[in-house]
Amino acid sequence: MACDESVAGQNTIAHPQVSGRPNRIGVLDRVIGDTKEDGRFWIAGGAEIAKWWRESGASAPTARERLNR
Repeated sequence: MACDESVAGQNTIAHPQVSGRPNRIGVLDRVIGDTKEDGRFWIAGGAEIAKWWRESGASAPTARERLNR
């Protein structure tokens, strides 16, 4: 999930072993519902994020740049 025009984001993976349990699915459903209702967040799958990245013209740091941080 990414907020507005910021670069910050939150990656959430909902594996069925975790999110598919009866006592957890309600919480996940509420989080997703509240997030969609808020309107400031973008909920997207991997393909949508990759498309956005390609179209944004952004570039990822090289391995050397990441190591030198």
